[in-house]
Amino acid sequence: MRRGRRQVEQAKAYDSAGLSFKLPVDSVGILKIFVFLLGYVAVTITSGTPVAKQGSLLNSMFSTFIVKRGSVVYKAASPEFFRFFNGAVEKIFPELRATGSATASSYPTADLTGYSSAPYGTTGQNQNMYEAVCIYCEMPYLPHAHSGRLKTALQTKGRGEHTLELRAAATGLANILGYGNTAVIAYGASTNLLIQVEVEEIVEDFEGEITNNKDWQNRMAFYQIESPQALTASMNRSRLSKLGAQGGLLAGLTMICRDNAAGSATTSTGKIRNDEIPTDFEVRINGVQSLAETNWKRAKSALRRAWGYNSPITSNTSEDTGISGVRFCHGSVNEFKAVPSDGNLEVIITTAAQATASDYNGGTAELKVILDYLDAA
Repeated sequence: MRRGRRQVEQAKAYDSAGLSFKLPVDSVGILKIFVFLLGYVAVTITSGTPVAKQGSLLNSMFSTFIVKRGSVVYKAASPEFFRFFNGAVEKIFPELRATGSATASSYPTADLTGYSSAPYGTTGQNQNMYEAVCIYCEMPYLPHAHSGRLKTALQTKGRGEHTLELRAAATGLANILGYGNTAVIAYGASTNLLIQVEVEEIVEDFEGEITNNKDWQNRMAFYQIESPQALTASMNRSRLSKLGAQGGLLAGLTMICRDNAAGSATTSTGKIRNDEIPTDFEVRINGVQSLAETNWKRAKSALRRAWGYNSPITSNTSEDTGISGVRFCHGSVNEFKAVPSDGNLEVIITTAAQATASDYNGGTAELKVILDYLDAA
């Protein structure tokens, strides 16, 4: 077997209709898809003090990354989830850098540590950006090829067109500005701000060592599907909406919580990730088979240990602020949790009372539930 890596396409980073990239269909299987944001754009500041949203720039510019074949959707989740999952798997979070400067740069050298905000310069200066995210097509819960990992690679050859879609946020580049911040800014032409896509793939299968293997013939695809949910104050073991994965083999799930804070005119404190809203949760099938029942913060600690990643706190935030979940599979296919094709996978959640006005702000906080599972390719 021989692996390879190549660039697929590149495009201007923002288009109100979103971006779509055709994935290669001439390789044995795609193992990983890499998405890069790089370049710079001039910013005119008319009034106020602009402060960017915390964390991922890609997550501000795009609402969802989707990998699909026709109507079959393998991946559909927010960029911030793929960033987190990338860091958990690799045990180091991918590059995220930005500067505000008169000097234009496609590769700024200032890291956004923890979960901080990209800086703005003065009016007319450039906002320089660089971010890298990996989308796993092979199942990283399985540690090596002999555990069945290779048979989860995304096989595109002879199976029609496969695409990576980047769905644009409603306000595009302007969405980088923090929620509730009242600065009046305008971005210039985004000609020098690009999205590049690369793939890591199985280029050759010498003597059919993969494709002639019965495991490959019985291959399954690695799905990651996000479901948005609303949280209100003092929920007591409330069941979230039907989540999916029917007929699949569940490896784990991730949850990302954001509060409903209004923010302020000069900060980036609106709708930020929050660990104080959910308190406890249970994952179960058909209302009776409990897969996990735990506390939000203890589950976060267990998730760190299970993947072996570290996420230091910087200025009261970290890369996994507002993130928790459960890992069921730790390396063996026997650890996956089978969800019946006619069954219901449920998350039962308890939330805190409104401690401060920022938690729910008279409305609802946001919870994203992302399922990681194997199913038919």
